[in-house]
Amino acid sequence: MSNTTIVEAILLPSGINTEPTEVLVDDYTSIQNLVGGNFDCVRTDLGKPEEVALVGYVNDMGLVINLELNYLASALFGREIRGDAVVTWGLSPNGYYDGDNHDMPNWISCFLKTDLLMQTATAYNLAATLDVIASEIVSSDYPDKDKLLAVLSGDDHRDRGADLEKLQPWEASAIAEALMWGSENLDDEELRDGCAMMLGFFENEE
Repeated sequence: MSNTTIVEAILLPSGINTEPTEVLVDDYTSIQNLVGGNFDCVRTDLGKPEEVALVGYVNDMGLVINLELNYLASALFGREIRGDAVVTWGLSPNGYYDGDNHDMPNWISCFLKTDLLMQTATAYNLAATLDVIASEIVSSDYPDKDKLLAVLSGDDHRDRGADLEKLQPWEASAIAEALMWGSENLDDEELRDGCAMMLGFFENEE
């Protein structure tokens, strides 16, 4: 980040029920103010290295001091990010990554405000639904509840949401087995239907 030109960026707030916000940044102090301290950089090209270069500035102590999880930034950069994040465009007008910040293109701003927001909200809602259903299964007479409890008691099980790529195989198997049992044995019809719905999601991800 060698230049000090004011550029258009996107702030991804941490926590739930948050939305990307357009901000202006210039030198490193403006980014520090937005992320709450010194920062580290993360990058993603969204699988399109010739077309995309997004640079994220995140609090460098976010994990250490356990800042609130940033669902939006974690989904965007594919890693756990804590605290607010500032995202800038990394490609120059000539299409090269030059280490400077550049104005965020409108199409990327639109993606962050719509697609990313919807994808993240969906994953979080699935995780919240899974939490409710799993708790009901644990409180019932499910015979293998110790295995399910081992998954639910993990410190980051909610943070991982319903992203099966972040689950260990034994965790995904334990959840699927519990959902199968719940779809057949829970007393409440709505909960049985919920188990079947969640089980379908897991099977589609295999």
